Amino acid sequence: MLTVAIGPTQEHWSTHRSTCNPDPPTPISAAILDIGHDLMPFHFPLRDAIRARASSCLYLDTLPAALAALASSTPPSAVWITNEELAKRPALVSALLAYVERGGTIVLGGSLQSCINPSNLDALFRDLKLSWKMGPYHRTTHAVIPTHPVLPTLTGGVSLPSSYSMKAVMLKDVPEDEVLYRPADGARHESLAMQLSPGGGGKVDAKEVPIAMGQVGEGWIAWIGDVNAEAGTTQVVLTLMGLGEA
Repeated sequence: MLTVAIGPTQEHWSTHRSTCNPDPPTPISAAILDIGHDLMPFHFPLRDAIRARASSCLYLDTLPAALAALASSTPPSAVWITNEELAKRPALVSALLAYVERGGTIVLGGSLQSCINPSNLDALFRDLKLSWKMGPYHRTTHAVIPTHPVLPTLTGGVSLPSSYSMKAVMLKDVPEDEVLYRPADGARHESLAMQLSPGGGGKVDAKEVPIAMGQVGEGWIAWIGDVNAEAGTTQVVLTLMGLGEA
C-alpha cells in the first residue's frame, strides 16, 4: 500500500510552522534624548542614521516627554543620550535607571562627555549603579574586546570596528567584563598637545577605557567617550542600540 503524507505530523508541526511562516524580526524603536538641544552638527550623521535604522524614533527634548516615554508600557528599545542635562535632573536619572532595570538600553554620548564636569559625571554613574569614574582625555587607537557579554544579546547585526583612533574622555575603575574598547597593544598618545608636552607621546595606560557597557538589572548602560563623532563610533552606537546591519 502506498502511503502519501498530506501534511506535517503533529510532532513536527512546530518546526514546519517556523520554517513556512518565520516570525518577523522584532521592530527596534529608538529615542534620542536631547534636553537642552546641545547636539552639535558633526553629530547629525549619527542622529540621522538612528532615525533611518529604527522602526520608529522619538525625539525627546523636554522633561515631561522623556519621563512619559521611559514609563510607557511600550518604551523605546534603546535611548541615545546626547548631553549632560540629565545629571541636573534627579527625576530623569531615576526614570532612566528604572527603564534600564526593566530591560532598556541607554547609550551616553553625543555632546555629553564634552560638557559635563568630573564630579557630576561620577555622581551620575553612582546613581546609575556603576563603579565608573571619569579619567583623562586624549587621542589614541583603541581595540574592541570581542568577548564582551553584551555582544551575544544584541538584536541587530554586530558590526564593530576591530580598532580605530578616537579622541575620547576615558573612564577608570571599569570592571573587566564591562570594557568594550581599550587601548590597543602598544598604543601611544596621538594628541599633538600630549606629544609636545614634556614626557608626552608615551604609551597609554591600558586600564583607560573609552567605551564601556555594563549590565544593570535586565538592561545595559553604555559610555561612548569619543568627542569627535568618528565614523567608527557611529557603527558602535548603532550596534549597541540594536540597529546594526546583519
